[in-house]
Amino acid sequence: MAWVDCKGESLKPGESVPMVGVVEKPKADVAPSNLAVVGRYVLSADIWPLLAKTPPGAGDEIQLTDAIDMLDRERNG
Repeated sequence: MAWVDCKGESLKPGESVPMVGVVEKPKADVAPSNLAVVGRYVLSADIWPLLAKTPPGAGDEIQLTDAIDMLDRERNG
């Protein structure tokens, strides 16, 4: 079994590909893929200034996924 959802790259269990975006708890009918993030993150120190300017999101809380998305856009356009 393989999922194709990371810029068209085939992804099999146990494999990885570069992340192209993160969405915090999307509704199933608008989810951009069938993939999920599970586990812990190891992030660059560049995330801290972005967290400081991340507006509250879901649940009126600052969402790490929003800051990760901002970091990705800064680095990859």
